[in-house]
Amino acid sequence: MITPYDDEDGMFLVLINDESQQSLWPQTFGAEPDGWRSSSTPPARRTPPRV
Repeated sequence: MITPYDDEDGMFLVLINDESQQSLWPQTFGAEPDGWRSSSTPPARRTPPRV
């Protein structure tokens, strides 16, 4: 089973809450959950680490 987090072409938002915790939120999930706000605009593709 592939999840949105396994999709190499997936688009994600970085969310932050009032406790300064951060979370990756797949753009396909729609609006961010209550208590979270986007800290990244616009969403970007995941950049692979440099080797």
